[in-house]
Amino acid sequence: MNSKFQHRGVQYSIEALGEQRWRWEISPPTCVLGLREETGEIKGDHSDAVRAAHRAIEQQIGLS
Repeated sequence: MNSKFQHRGVQYSIEALGEQRWRWEISPPTCVLGLREETGEIKGDHSDAVRAAHRAIEQQIGLS
C-alpha cells in the first residue's frame, strides 16, 4: 500500500515493503528550484517513515 501526504507543501509517499520495512519518497513541485526528488528506506513503523520523509523535506528547504 502506498499512501500520499504533504508536508510544508511538498508531496511525499510511504510504502510498506515488509515487516517493519518502509520506503519513503518525496516529490517536490517542479516549479520550486533547488528541491529534488529523494527516496529512502527505514526499519521501524509507519511513523518512523513519516519522520524520515519530513526530515528530508526540511533539510532540502533549509529548516534543519
